[in-house]
Amino acid sequence: MRIAALLAVLLGLSVSAQAEVMGDRDGELRETASGELLAWDEVGQTWRKPVAFWQAFAQRDGIKSWGQSREYPL
Repeated sequence: MRIAALLAVLLGLSVSAQAEVMGDRDGELRETASGELLAWDEVGQTWRKPVAFWQAFAQRDGIKSWGQSREYPL
């Protein structure tokens, strides 16, 4: 029984460590006390506004995204 419990703990630690290595927090959203929504940028190690996060994420990963303009259509 003790061996099974020990193996379960070790497996849990292994899965947790693997998730951190893979950067599973990248893009994670949180809401501040004032109600502002922020996204975690794993590369920059900072919380960003969701649009700023997406633009940085798309640029560094070569993802096609929409353009920016004050007028519609572009």
